[in-house]
Amino acid sequence: MEEQNTKNLEKAEEVQETQEVSEENTISQEEYESQLLKKRRRRTIFGTIRFIALLAVVWVVIYVVTHFFYGFIVVDGDSMNDTMFDGQVGIIQKYNREQALERGDIVVFYSDDLSEYLIKRCVALGGDTLSMSDGVLTVNGEVVDESYIKEPMMENMDFDEITLGDDEIFAMGDNRNNSCDCRDLGPVNLEDFTGKLVINLGNYGITKKRVIYGFFFLFALLLIVGFLEDMRDRKKLETIPEEFRDFEIEIDTSTCTGEMTIGFRNPATRKLELMELVHNNEEIKEYCRKYAHDYRDLLKK
Repeated sequence: MEEQNTKNLEKAEEVQETQEVSEENTISQEEYESQLLKKRRRRTIFGTIRFIALLAVVWVVIYVVTHFFYGFIVVDGDSMNDTMFDGQVGIIQKYNREQALERGDIVVFYSDDLSEYLIKRCVALGGDTLSMSDGVLTVNGEVVDESYIKEPMMENMDFDEITLGDDEIFAMGDNRNNSCDCRDLGPVNLEDFTGKLVINLGNYGITKKRVIYGFFFLFALLLIVGFLEDMRDRKKLETIPEEFRDFEIEIDTSTCTGEMTIGFRNPATRKLELMELVHNNEEIKEYCRKYAHDYRDLLKK
């Protein structure tokens, strides 16, 4: 009899300890909602920081590539007809500019007189001697075959012999009769030389207008895709039982036995629903697969 009383007393003490632990781990509705709000704010802040960091990385990569290696040029005017036309887009190479430059390359340079970038064809390099007579270009005493020009040049556009400095190039438009170039502006100093054309995207139908239209189309497409995904998530959310929509999965280790209990925390009653005992990570994963596999992304939100 005394032994039985002792067991009952121990059991009562154990129950009392469990209740005390449970009371210590019980929080008010306001405290729970406050903690939940803080968690959501932290997720929002961290998500925003990650997004800004990603944008910063993308901006740095684009800046480095376009500033030091490659860039885009948009043809403005008809001076490069019939090679390039107004509005066409090209990619220029900026690195290793002088060493890679050859006669006949299409180049981009900055004109101080016009305060703008020009795109023309390089016909002579540093140290070359050139002249134009009867519309025929001669470089270092040799006649240059210019099959790329739109039409023969007018006679009144001839110029006398010029010898370029080591740091100069001479460039003209392929539409010689409708081009403001080195004949009017003088030789180009290599300090003003930006780069040479490596890809004429205009040959593939890419123009300034199409790029703008394509950007707006892509923007609209992303909006539509985002809207459809949101609608899909809403429909998927509707398949979740009402009583589980605002629940968060939680692990409770407050039991007196030291066992871990996993379940969905009910924001209204602050109780764990669908509770199960788990002993290791594998059992936790199995529980998640059992109850939350399809909904864990929505539950995080």
